[in-house]
Amino acid sequence: MALVASCRKTGWLTLILYLVLGGFSGKSVGSSIYTWTDDQGNRHFSNTPPVEMFDRASETGLSANATPNIDVVHASRGQWLARHNGVLAHLSIGNHMVWNEYPLSSTSIAPKALDSSFRGPLTLSPPSMQVEVWDRNNQHVGDRLFVVRMDSEISLNLTDAYGDGRYQFTRKPEADRDLSEREEFLSGQWALVNPEDEDQVAEIWVFSEGLLTRHESRSNRLNQHVALWNNHLDGRWHLRDNEILVEYWRGKGRHTSLSLSSQRLQLRELSHRRMVLHEPESRRVFIFRRERTR
Repeated sequence: MALVASCRKTGWLTLILYLVLGGFSGKSVGSSIYTWTDDQGNRHFSNTPPVEMFDRASETGLSANATPNIDVVHASRGQWLARHNGVLAHLSIGNHMVWNEYPLSSTSIAPKALDSSFRGPLTLSPPSMQVEVWDRNNQHVGDRLFVVRMDSEISLNLTDAYGDGRYQFTRKPEADRDLSEREEFLSGQWALVNPEDEDQVAEIWVFSEGLLTRHESRSNRLNQHVALWNNHLDGRWHLRDNEILVEYWRGKGRHTSLSLSSQRLQLRELSHRRMVLHEPESRRVFIFRRERTR
C-alpha cells in the first residue's frame, strides 16, 4: 500500500497502468491513432489516449506521422488539391480553412463550387483538425473534424472523423520563374468591369509572381472599397508577345501535371490604368481598370 501511495504521488502509477493496460489489450501505444468519446459526447483522436479512456479507445486504422520531425501546424499551411469521388477539392489552410469542391466532370473553365464546400476558423492540434463551419453571414452553423497526417512537406492526408471520407492532398504547385519587364508592368490587382458601364465591377483579377487569382466581388462599383469573396478560380499565367496564356489548376488533367485547362487572351490594350483582353474562342472582350499595383 505504501508503494502504491508513493507511486500516486510521483505519477509513476499512471505510467504503470498505462503500459499494463496497453500490453493486455494488445494496443500499440504511440504508433497507432485511437479515437474515443468522452462523457460529454466529444470525440477525440490521439496516439496516446488517457488512461481513464483507454478501455473506450479503438484504433482508427491510421498511424502517426511517418516523418515525426514534420511540424504539421506550420507545414500544413498553404494551398492543397485532392481528387475524391468525382470532385476536385481545393483546400486553403491558415488561421481559417477554406474548402471548395468542384465537379471533375465539368468542362467549364470556372465551375461553380458545390454545396459541400465550407469555410471557418481552424483549430489544429495534431492529429486532430477541427473547423467551425461558417455561413456567408459569418454565423456558426456546424463543425467538421478531421484526423491529419503528413508524410512529407507536399503530402497532406485528412480523414473525416464522422464519415469514411479520406482525402490525399498534394500541395498546389506554384509558379517559380522570373517575370519579364512587361509582365511586371501588368502585375497587380485589376477590376473586371462591365463594357457598357465601366464603373460596375464583376470580378477582381490579381496577377502576381506568375500566378493569377480570380475573385468574385461583393462591391459592384469602382472606386469603392472592394471586398473580395470566394476565390473561385486560379492558375498560372504567361505573357508572350501580345497573348496571355492562363493555365487553370482545375483542369481535366492531374493537378500535379502541366495538362491543365487553359485560356488564351489577346492583349488589345495595356496602360497604367486600363487593360483590354479579347478571347478569340468566345469572342468575349474583357475590360479592366487597375485597382492597385503590386
